[in-house]
Amino acid sequence: DCLKWNSIQINEKARRFSDSIIKYSRKHNIDSNLIKSIITAESCFKTRALSSAGAQGLMQLIPATAKRFGVKNSYDPKHNIRGGVRYLRFLLDRYKWDLNKAIAAYNAGEGKVDQYKGIPPFKETRQYVKNVLRIYGMLNPHLTFNNRRVKAVYYPPNFGHKPGRHGWKYNRSLAPHLYKQGTAN
Repeated sequence: DCLKWNSIQINEKARRFSDSIIKYSRKHNIDSNLIKSIITAESCFKTRALSSAGAQGLMQLIPATAKRFGVKNSYDPKHNIRGGVRYLRFLLDRYKWDLNKAIAAYNAGEGKVDQYKGIPPFKETRQYVKNVLRIYGMLNPHLTFNNRRVKAVYYPPNFGHKPGRHGWKYNRSLAPHLYKQGTAN
């Protein structure tokens, strides 16, 4: 169950898609860890994921949303991530960076969030928001959630007076492809 993964496991699964995640997180100014959190909750990084509602791919785009954001093949990871991040940015802007509402809308749709003026009273959506925020907090231990609005833009934490001295685990989380994976003999 990927909802029980730790940050190292999530970053390891995300490594395969890191080029797209980083590219579109920068392009749309969204923290890449928020994207990883959505993918973890949506599909456990399964490119061929298909929900009972017809949502497809890593970021579980329903065909109408995929079409709306220019995705022709939801099972292509690059296209799926591009469309999912564009949709997420649309939701963040629409709800003035209220993560609870944006994440709830990603799961239940904007119409339901607007109808209930917040997180809809659906057990699945409420649990989904909790899961995404928990994963996001785990991937960003320095992040604090004030009130209900958090700007999900990446700002490096201040660990001391010397820039670049944040520790290898932190640096590896930003650029996992630069670190070799050792094999035990």
